[in-house]
Amino acid sequence: TTDIEYVNRAKEYIGAGNIRASVIELKNALQENSRNIEARLLLASLYIDAGDGVAAEKELNRAQEFGAKQDAIFVLKSRSLLLQQKYDELLTYGNPALASNEADRVSLLTLRGYAYLKLQMFEESKQAFNKAIEIGGDVAYAQRGLASLAIAQGNVLEANEWLDHVLQEDPDDRQAWEMVCDLAFMQQNTSDAIAAYSKALEQNGENISALSKRTTIRIYVNDLDSAKKDFALLQRLAPQNPNLPYLDGLISFRQQKYQEAQNAFENALVSRPGDLRVLF
Repeated sequence: TTDIEYVNRAKEYIGAGNIRASVIELKNALQENSRNIEARLLLASLYIDAGDGVAAEKELNRAQEFGAKQDAIFVLKSRSLLLQQKYDELLTYGNPALASNEADRVSLLTLRGYAYLKLQMFEESKQAFNKAIEIGGDVAYAQRGLASLAIAQGNVLEANEWLDHVLQEDPDDRQAWEMVCDLAFMQQNTSDAIAAYSKALEQNGENISALSKRTTIRIYVNDLDSAKKDFALLQRLAPQNPNLPYLDGLISFRQQKYQEAQNAFENALVSRPGDLRVLF
């Protein structure tokens, strides 16, 4: 089987929603031809969807070494930097003025909005999101960003308004529904939040974000048996997910296994040294 055939198989699996199989096929393609740029870009995109910015950036850097054009990696690398909490680096690297088309410019503006948000530069964040929406196109990500900004500023009503707007345009927007779940959790409505995340997982059993958040809530309400089952599934679906050591530490902490918890939290800080949840 040639590397091109492996890549084509991977695309079919991606279309069918079988992400694990697609990753295997892409790795097979790279074993046949380590210089296959398309395979590396697809693999990086899948890593980003799984929340693994470190692995994604490695694939993108290799793709660039083998001749990938800047346009092909610009947005993907910016997304990988956001996942790694490299906000200042993202703001330096992901300059929207350098984008070759409006779609990439909208994406980069939105990513800058999230970076500013994480840095608590709220006015700059709002300007970036609004600029993205002003340009137009696929702006749901920017609208969700404004909802996130409203949440960060304690304005639940405005956040719900933005999420309602997104869901009116696309009732199946998975990330918007997850944010609705997040709001329920923020308001201490844990049963509704668990039910909502469970609903999201019924729609897509490999929704890593929803599974990670449901695990967190189950730990929070001390339903450790269910939390450990979720955690085991998360390990199987996304073994490189950087959130795993943190969740492992929380479970050990709730079980009063303090040395194991400390080891897990220290492992979490290796990939995310500034993660306030872990430090706390």
